[in-house]
Amino acid sequence: MIAVDRWTGAHAQALRYALRMSVRAYAAYLGVAVRTVSKWERLGPRTYPRGVSPGGARCRVGPL
Repeated sequence: MIAVDRWTGAHAQALRYALRMSVRAYAAYLGVAVRTVSKWERLGPRTYPRGVSPGGARCRVGPL
């Protein structure tokens, strides 16, 4: 397992790809708007998602 101290939009996108989810499904999974996920992915390493980073309180880990 790889630990990430500070998540970027690029990390969020990599996780979405690894989970094989659409942007819409990933946004619902994290409890955020589709526009939010799209923004993270567009800005990549220049943005740091707040409040829903994997390992955070709102992130679910385990079977979908």
